[in-house]
Amino acid sequence: MCPSSIFVKMKYDSDDIFEKAKARLACCGNFAAENPDLATESPTASVTALLIALEVASRGKMTKVAADIGGAFIYGISDQHHMMKLSKTVTGILVTRKPELKEYVGEDGCIIVELSKTLYGLRESSRAFNDIITENLMLNGYERSRVDKCLFYRQDALGNRSLVVLYVDDLLIMSSRPEDNYALIEKLRLRFKEVSVKEGPRISFLGMNIATDDDYNVKVTQHTFLSNICDSEGIAGTAPTAANADLMKDHRDEPSCDQSSFYSLTMKLMYAAVRTRPDILYVVSVLAGRVKSPTTGDRACLDHLLRYINGTREDGLVFRSDATWCVSMSVDASFNHHYDAKGHSGMVILAAEGSAGVLVKSLKQKTVANSSCESELIALHEATLHLLWVMSIYKELGFESSTPVLVGQDNKAAILLSKEDPVNFKGRSKFINRMYFSVYEHVESGALELVHVGTADTVSDILTKALIGERFRRFKIMLMGSSDV
Repeated sequence: MCPSSIFVKMKYDSDDIFEKAKARLACCGNFAAENPDLATESPTASVTALLIALEVASRGKMTKVAADIGGAFIYGISDQHHMMKLSKTVTGILVTRKPELKEYVGEDGCIIVELSKTLYGLRESSRAFNDIITENLMLNGYERSRVDKCLFYRQDALGNRSLVVLYVDDLLIMSSRPEDNYALIEKLRLRFKEVSVKEGPRISFLGMNIATDDDYNVKVTQHTFLSNICDSEGIAGTAPTAANADLMKDHRDEPSCDQSSFYSLTMKLMYAAVRTRPDILYVVSVLAGRVKSPTTGDRACLDHLLRYINGTREDGLVFRSDATWCVSMSVDASFNHHYDAKGHSGMVILAAEGSAGVLVKSLKQKTVANSSCESELIALHEATLHLLWVMSIYKELGFESSTPVLVGQDNKAAILLSKEDPVNFKGRSKFINRMYFSVYEHVESGALELVHVGTADTVSDILTKALIGERFRRFKIMLMGSSDV
């Protein structure tokens, strides 16, 4: 038997202004018996799918509406036998409204009920609702992406596009014609009792602020979230770049600092970095590797990063409506970069010149490379997998390149080894894992074309090194786009 609880959540808009208090009756499903045959996994839209949709919406001059389905989980039908014990508070409310329920009140002042529908807290609730909303969208003419299960798209005979990004019970609806957005919302309201809508040039979706100007340029920020961090920490002053000169120094012999605070702040910044602030992604990824035993030197680097954020709260990703679709990728790696001699990979996939990257990664490599060439090959292999995935999404949305995707790389040896048949490799290259030569197959098939780009012009360099000065500012614009949105 599962107990029940009531949770109250305060809802705020994109400007951090209070909207309402939202109360939910939840079932403590963690007390329910586990069923290994019960499907509980529910997909949610990836950040990349959301950014691709916004990039397409910007070029397609689409109108955007954010919708939230209230009480979403109660629409699911449970085929499991669940008993729930209502608390005294809930029982009192029920009896006040329906006195005939008094006869069901037990000696402890509680009522025991059997659930015929899913409820917040049950393991299968999210999956059940996802099945219902997916079916509803598909009945209304939308196709579900086979690459990202929470991305839906539709295109009519006249070429008018509509996109829907689904994250549990939140939807971002984008259409070439505004009336298509409202038509879908009205159909959703026929199925679901409460569907709240946010519209206009500035809307909030999943904690991100999405602003659209008169030319349909889109800017995505998390200024409210970052402002709250800076204000709560009492950050004063600013810094010109995300990294300082001490970031890559060995701080392990220095005194330790408060691990709890360091961990909390780093993870909060990681939340922003992987969504709207790729300019801080490299620094955050390095600091994230030190959260178990941070030192005062690590804390100084984190404080420097906070001062940089304090002066750039309004920065974010920009997607330009006048940009021409042309996917390209930049890949870079740093050899023997971390304390344990592992390298660091950086990659960015740009869908249009002048617009922000739709996928940005900065991560520590999983294996130790024996040379800078091998480190670059590892980064190329990982980046190519992400690129093929991104191209699959664009293909579903009706965008397919007739020419090879240009992949910029600053290591000539890695380019050479990726263009040649790996069977013939000799010398030190014969010890490199065969998996990292997978890029060769895609180059040979004509899907990719590797081009040498000097380090001074490799935008992914900002994702593998602690850059400062003009190079940091120039790469930041290339990475995040530039506009007056």
